[in-house]
Amino acid sequence: MLRRSIVLRSALLTARDLVGGLLIGGGAGALIDGIGRSAPTLARVLAVLVTTIVLIVSARIWGSDIERLATGSNPGAAGRAAAFTVAPIVVVVALALAGLEPMVVRRGARSGLDIRVVYALLFVPATLLIAGIGAFALGFGLYRAAFGMRLAIAAGGAAAAAFLTVDLLMDAFGWRVGAPDAGRRATMVVVTALGLVAAAIGAGGAIGALLPRSVTRPT
Repeated sequence: MLRRSIVLRSALLTARDLVGGLLIGGGAGALIDGIGRSAPTLARVLAVLVTTIVLIVSARIWGSDIERLATGSNPGAAGRAAAFTVAPIVVVVALALAGLEPMVVRRGARSGLDIRVVYALLFVPATLLIAGIGAFALGFGLYRAAFGMRLAIAAGGAAAAAFLTVDLLMDAFGWRVGAPDAGRRATMVVVTALGLVAAAIGAGGAIGALLPRSVTRPT
């Protein structure tokens, strides 16, 4: 398979599987959280549980899809490694962001930082962390730890750069997080969604670029 084809397929599969799973899982969790207002604690637990299950399934599919593009990999290992690494780290980071964001915004305001700057300082490293850990798990499942580290560095950097690029471009076109009309336009939701798609494509492309062309296993 041509290298360009592998890179493109890896990028598109990553976006489809992971962002698709995140949208489905997040949507289902939000629905459960919304209809369970009479028992908010139970609803929140169920929402997190359902979201996690959906993410586990989507990450397993992603690992299996990338595994088909890789030569000489361990059958089934990438899917299992991705399933039980990507889903937990996404949920943990999402919950951490939800808890930290109000406090960080308040402290940023006292320090003179705009909300858009605080947003970037939170979400870009979070994207780097998720992509890096997920790529490491995938690479470990494919060809063990050394290849996992290569994927983590490349995919994490590419994902963070892609997310930041979208954030800056959207800001330049008038979609500024924290602007007076941001709430009405759901600016943060739009920027985050587009940023995640770009991050997934960037990370997936970086992974595809590092997949070996021959049956020789990377060292």
